[in-house]
Amino acid sequence: YKFRVVTHLVALFLNDGEKSEIISKLIEKFLKTCRNKENKPIGTATQTVKKYFLEELNFDSNIPPLSKLAINPPTLETFAKVMTVFTSDIKSQNVSKLKAWLNDSDKASKNFVEVSSDFVEESPVSNSDTANVKPSVAISQVLKSVIELENQNAKYENEKLKLQKLLAEERAKLQDNLQKIDELEKNLDSLKNEISQKDEIINRQTTEIADLTKMEKILRNNQNFKADEMIQKISSKLQVEYQDFQTALNEPMYEDLGENFRQQLKNIFRELERIGVKFS
Repeated sequence: YKFRVVTHLVALFLNDGEKSEIISKLIEKFLKTCRNKENKPIGTATQTVKKYFLEELNFDSNIPPLSKLAINPPTLETFAKVMTVFTSDIKSQNVSKLKAWLNDSDKASKNFVEVSSDFVEESPVSNSDTANVKPSVAISQVLKSVIELENQNAKYENEKLKLQKLLAEERAKLQDNLQKIDELEKNLDSLKNEISQKDEIINRQTTEIADLTKMEKILRNNQNFKADEMIQKISSKLQVEYQDFQTALNEPMYEDLGENFRQQLKNIFRELERIGVKFS
């Protein structure tokens, strides 16, 4: 973690092109933090150098030459070797520019030529070289600020992941609800069609009932008319017989009168049978 911060700071201060004393201290810090507790290069060194140094370093800016930095030759040579090893597997245009910049250490370390890819286990920087070199207050403050920013960034990233997870869950719920709404809308459409079909049936049956009611009323009126007409016919046919009956009602009964009543009854029953009255 510290190695990443220091590597990034080296690139940023080199781009700035000023404060060579701070750059020198940062390079020494770089050589200290690039090793783990077993004094071996950390596993993520190449990726860290690529992302936080090579990709951040602007070779078109006013980067100071290595020979101008206040660094003793052994430290300078070690920095060049370490950088060469860390960037040996990186394919980037900046690698060749970095090598050219690193070869400027030639002037300070006396005929320093192309370095090998083997990482030197023991750093030439001895305790005597650095014991009296106390990091400046500026570096400490910058490191402290960067670490605080990194911590805040880590918290932010953690919160961001939580929010992304929550957002994904909410999106999944929303998708599920949308699917349910879609199914409900389909069911609603189906019910609407069913209701529409039943409304058509009800309307048709209502019309049929109205027509039947109208027809039944017509038939009933017709039947009543026919019944009245029939009654009038019967009344008309029996009117003569009734008048004769009324005339003979107060007459004393004798044989001819009885025979006449018998004939009248025959006429009445014959007329009733003619209009449809059944007696047997």
